[in-house]
Amino acid sequence: MLLEHGSLVTWQTSCKAASNDKAANEFVQEALAILRPHVIVFEDLCSECRKGKQAKARLNVIAEAARTHPAQTLKLTPHREFASRFQEAAHLATLYPEVADKVPVRRFFDREPHHAVLFEALALADRAMHGSSHLLASQM
Repeated sequence: MLLEHGSLVTWQTSCKAASNDKAANEFVQEALAILRPHVIVFEDLCSECRKGKQAKARLNVIAEAARTHPAQTLKLTPHREFASRFQEAAHLATLYPEVADKVPVRRFFDREPHHAVLFEALALADRAMHGSSHLLASQM
């Protein structure tokens, strides 16, 4: 996901990158080379994190790749201001209308929608962008 001057420039996922650490690292390295970000935001995998083992492994690959990149890294703990991730996604769609058609909808018996992870990333990026001076200063 890339935000530039307050606008969403690009976002994507990769089923191949989600399959193993090597593929995830290759995907991240290619994205960093192409997008050349100034700040890389990723989720802090604290002990209370409810992510599964595979998701944590992929997030650790991303974090390691970010540490080797010259960009400033910003590790954030997700901060929930909404009753659910789905309400948060709907709110983010009002700020970034280009993703409105991707807002996940979930019934209690459904698996997690594929696009939910993209909105988690967008929430972190948006938080970093709007609180950037305090957040960046706290990480330096």
